[in-house]
Amino acid sequence: MRRTRTDFDSARWIEGLRSLGERHPVEFPPELVPPNFKHSAVLIVFWPEGESLRVLLTRRSSQMSRHAGEVAFPGGLLEDGETPKEAALREAREEVGLDPGVIEVVGRLDDAWSGAGSHMVPFVALAERRPSLVPSPAEVDEILTPDVRELLRPEARSWDVVERQGVQYRNDVIEFDGGSTYGLTTDILLETLERARGEPSARGYIRLGQLVIYHHE
Repeated sequence: MRRTRTDFDSARWIEGLRSLGERHPVEFPPELVPPNFKHSAVLIVFWPEGESLRVLLTRRSSQMSRHAGEVAFPGGLLEDGETPKEAALREAREEVGLDPGVIEVVGRLDDAWSGAGSHMVPFVALAERRPSLVPSPAEVDEILTPDVRELLRPEARSWDVVERQGVQYRNDVIEFDGGSTYGLTTDILLETLERARGEPSARGYIRLGQLVIYHHE
């Protein structure tokens, strides 16, 4: 049977995600990362569910001092002596009770950064099935597991424009049933989807170029 363009093959997507381990990600030269930046990591977890492929997102607690109520990947700041991968796994356990023994970290994406003063390393992981997830009340209001097919809908994509210090920035948005991603989270999610489909992605180089400009301001 000939596969149509609208068909979704979760096995093929999983194969594409596994290929992340074969590439060399864009890493920011240490001298370009401002000394006041904090170092963080996030974990992007996928698993098959019937004909679907699910991805793990969280809605941050409304009581958080920063980014309250925003949709994000599990993650946070590195502790002393931690590697980015160790931090991503620890934060996922603390935030949603994710057992690192039930997932396989298959690779990492290009480095990212935020104007809030954070250098971020994103990791991608796979689970064989939906893992047991329990939100930490102090950090997570809700666990969200959208279907990748929903995220791929053209009508799910939009953007808004914000202005800071006279400069306009476009923030991508992806809407799904139960929430929406914004800004850096969307950018990282789009990079993941592009690479899983085997498409070229310049997002890491764009982030690096923007960091160079920020560094010299």
